[in-house]
Amino acid sequence: MLISETNALNEAKRILEKNLAETDNPLHIAQECLYNREKRQSIDLVHDCPEKELIREVDLIKRCQERMRNTVDR
Repeated sequence: MLISETNALNEAKRILEKNLAETDNPLHIAQECLYNREKRQSIDLVHDCPEKELIREVDLIKRCQERMRNTVDR
């Protein structure tokens, strides 16, 4: 019984680590979009809803990554 629980925990940890790694690409894409938006000039340089949503998305992904890292470390 203890061995099966240990195996289940190891499998859950492996899956969590894989999911954590898979959040890197969406984070990179959202950050790249924000970076490209910062290059806009004059009248195009506005803080609109899409930009606010990108900022929210980056923040959410980072918070989720932190939670996953903390869980893996435990």
